[in-house]
Amino acid sequence: MSTVTLSSNADEVIAKFGRMIAGLQDTRPLRGLIGELLVESTRRRYVDSVAPDGSAWAALAPSTLEQYVAGFGKSLRKTKGGKPVGGNTADSLNKAGRTRLGGRKPLLVTGDLASSYFWQNEGNNLVIATNNPNAAIHQFGGKSAYVIRPKNKKALAWPGMTGGPVKSVVHPPLKARPALGVSDADGDMMLVQTAAYIFNFAR
Repeated sequence: MSTVTLSSNADEVIAKFGRMIAGLQDTRPLRGLIGELLVESTRRRYVDSVAPDGSAWAALAPSTLEQYVAGFGKSLRKTKGGKPVGGNTADSLNKAGRTRLGGRKPLLVTGDLASSYFWQNEGNNLVIATNNPNAAIHQFGGKSAYVIRPKNKKALAWPGMTGGPVKSVVHPPLKARPALGVSDADGDMMLVQTAAYIFNFAR
């Protein structure tokens, strides 16, 4: 008759649990790691033009794209009779111009907004924040039109405009393009990182 002997080292198991519990008394290293990854995820949304829930951001207005095209030089435009084709639409562009136009994404002209996000500890909480004053209006969108006036000049002018400089212009309400938030992938990442952090103390 064969026998099976089971043995356990209860003291070792208890010690591992004790180290895991002790590790949770100070979660600043864990919050720092998760904070870096959440900031990276937030900034990536500007490249992908998607909200935390995965929905696509509102496309740029045709007038915005026309203003962008107005600044294109002759190397990006079709030619006719040896001269660059005028106009501010995609029809006036050559392959290189259409490629550049296709790469134009919302809120990425300077990259200032995307790069403004950072993480910080507030007590026992991890906070993802930005110091850019324009972040809120783009996160939530505007409810009403607003007037744009020159700051340092007497009039406003922009590429492709018709009729000459103006003293002010009414801009339609800005559409929401949310970047702050926790996506499903972010949630999975936090679970994985938390589990790895806890079990690291059990080694």
